Amino acid sequence: MAAIGFFGKRLIGVAVVVISVSIFMFVLLRSIPGDPARLLAGFDAPPEVVEQIKERYGLNDPLPVQLIKYLENLFTLNLGTSVRTDSPVIVEILHRLPYTLYLSAAALFIAVAIGVPLGAYAALKKDSPIDYFVTALISVGTAMPTFWLGLMLILLFSVQLKLLPAGGAGNPSSIILPAITLSLPVMAPIAKTTRFTFLEVLKEDFVKLAVAKGLRRKTVIFKHVMKNAMVPVVTVLGLQLGNLMKGAVITETVFAWPGIGRLVVDSIFARDYPMVQGAIFVLALIYALINLAVDSLYAAIDPRIRLGGAS
Repeated sequence: MAAIGFFGKRLIGVAVVVISVSIFMFVLLRSIPGDPARLLAGFDAPPEVVEQIKERYGLNDPLPVQLIKYLENLFTLNLGTSVRTDSPVIVEILHRLPYTLYLSAAALFIAVAIGVPLGAYAALKKDSPIDYFVTALISVGTAMPTFWLGLMLILLFSVQLKLLPAGGAGNPSSIILPAITLSLPVMAPIAKTTRFTFLEVLKEDFVKLAVAKGLRRKTVIFKHVMKNAMVPVVTVLGLQLGNLMKGAVITETVFAWPGIGRLVVDSIFARDYPMVQGAIFVLALIYALINLAVDSLYAAIDPRIRLGGAS
């Protein structure tokens, strides 16, 4: 019963977050200057054409009426029709979603493959020049703007060295630069957490006992230290999964990657309300479900969290 109560509360929280984000985006889009019907029809279009477009997409209705209709459609997953392409929003999103998931998976792999060894090595070389260098890299990675890094990588590897494509997804190597760019904001906290937890575990008595027993250094590190240090790292990893989805908006725009992030930006400029609302809804839903999965994993590992959430 405690587990059901815990999961039920988290599920309600997911619904509240997704609906709140959807309402906020609805209001924000309506606050942007410009008439989407006029933009779609063209500035030289006659008034009757503009009115037909407004009538078709319900833009003549008062904002509260538009909001109610929008929320009603959300519960049936009817995300509407794109103003730009005149195609169902859900179809376009499902077409773009695999690109975003592919990019996020590649970025996550790079972040873990580099962040964990980097943080572990810095901890094992504590207070050495290597440790200071890694710590500085972590600080730079945390503070560096994603769009700036992407542009610098394009300038170096695409313009100067001509080794990798500058954008698009037509070549298998096209994912390398955007994946590296997206991985950096995730890699930094993973490396920082790994370094910290390694240092804490190295102070534990069971590690000192393993060393005193004469076990090889590699055995102590991989069998005793690594196993216990990875629990907090996995926690941070789960939290960073949602950040990948947020960072994808900027990264996909910089590299012209055909994912949901770029779709959102293009639709904002085109005043394509249904497409922006639908894409943000899907991104918010994915983000909330990831957090729900992380919370559920915590509860499975530590029953105290589950019991506290159900009280």
